[in-house]
Amino acid sequence: MLRKLAMPIPLIHQTDLFRPHGDPDDHFDLATVYALSTRGHVDLAGILCDYPPPRRTGDPDLAAVAMLNAITGLMTPVVVGMPQRPAGAKDTLQSAPACDLNGVRWVLNTLRNSPGPVAITIVGSAKE
Repeated sequence: MLRKLAMPIPLIHQTDLFRPHGDPDDHFDLATVYALSTRGHVDLAGILCDYPPPRRTGDPDLAAVAMLNAITGLMTPVVVGMPQRPAGAKDTLQSAPACDLNGVRWVLNTLRNSPGPVAITIVGSAKE
């Protein structure tokens, strides 16, 4: 049995949550991290959704996050990753429009502003 922590660990949940959905586990994973947060086991710092790859139709499922925020009373932010793929490990995507870097900036700010370690669950694409 999980016990409620005095100081729950901040958690960033990264997912390939799309609408229409591509696989059924993404919404279950999202509901699970919300349940853990409402029970005080984690502090859900935010949701980072993948930008849909060219082969997919649809959008990041921001509505699912909004619904869970409404159901749980949490105000968990959601950000979307960038559409560009880095050319390699050292590519900083200097030419990317500023709006495409919002997700990257949000993750870095969350890590920098946290008083301690931040856990990150990666249930979406984890390529390069």
